[in-house]
Amino acid sequence: MDILEEKKRADKFSKGFSKYENFNAFLSRYRIKTILENCSEKKTLLDIGCSFGEIAKELSPYFDKIIAVDGSEELIKKAEKENSAPNIIYKISIFEELKLEEKFDVVLMSFVLEHVADSIKTLEKAASFLNEKGILFVMVPNAESLHRRVGKAMGAIKELDELTAKDINHGHRRVYSIEKLSQDIKNAGLKIEKISTFFIKPFSNPQMEKFDSKICDALYEVGKELPGLGSMIYAVIKR
Repeated sequence: MDILEEKKRADKFSKGFSKYENFNAFLSRYRIKTILENCSEKKTLLDIGCSFGEIAKELSPYFDKIIAVDGSEELIKKAEKENSAPNIIYKISIFEELKLEEKFDVVLMSFVLEHVADSIKTLEKAASFLNEKGILFVMVPNAESLHRRVGKAMGAIKELDELTAKDINHGHRRVYSIEKLSQDIKNAGLKIEKISTFFIKPFSNPQMEKFDSKICDALYEVGKELPGLGSMIYAVIKR
């Protein structure tokens, strides 16, 4: 792996990241809800690939200490300016070079694995930052989601597991199903405590921006009854 190229890649794709506005604000809310539903009574958090720091800021009332890390200097500067909190420490580092002595109750990787060069080594290293009872909490987009299935039926994509132009523009190197993520976790020598999907998204983000927030909240709840079809996969992982 070329570390210099990974740094350049982090800077390149950071310029395309948008803040959690419009429909992305709904998605962020459901990510936070899912994290908190599975990481209750935890005190310390390592947020890997924290981007603008908006999730770290939203989680800050629920943790005593958060260390939030991203490989993009531009994103970290914005995070420190716009999403600071007394219990958040922001660090600039690509994950491959990250060194910390501290161990954490929760290590969060929110939409990181689809970007990295080596997903197995990334999982192994992430788990190395866990304390004895800690959990690694991973979220990735779901290739087998309802809206992606609709796209395939419409002819917008040929296969559920293909990298679309949008995926590539966002810096994705792979797409995940529950089966694919489960296999990566097992190959990293880790144990899956829980894996499922959340938030049913029938249509595209621009289309769903027109929906009432109550409809979106209902789709989040319905998604719990329809595992596998949610737009996002989450996994609770232990060493």
